[in-house]
Amino acid sequence: MLQFLSSNSITWDGCFHTNRPDDVWELKEIREITIQPGDTLVDIINPYFMNEHFRMNYEWYAKQVLELNNIADPHFIKAGDTLKIPIYIDKGAKEN
Repeated sequence: MLQFLSSNSITWDGCFHTNRPDDVWELKEIREITIQPGDTLVDIINPYFMNEHFRMNYEWYAKQVLELNNIADPHFIKAGDTLKIPIYIDKGAKEN
């Protein structure tokens, strides 16, 4: 089970993880998805965050998605629109 302790740390299945600094992330690719009826930005972002970016600061990642898509109000997305989702890699992990 994933539990957020603060904006800088989480526990996952009883293991404690701290977020990596924001400046260690390098853009790897941009995926495009089509917004479905009933989708919210949180519903769309969470699977990418949980599966690929769980060591990242959530607020920072959400801000990257908003800026990439020129979204001023995260509550105003429309079904049928395309949303760009950034996928990052940890520069430190890439070097190892």
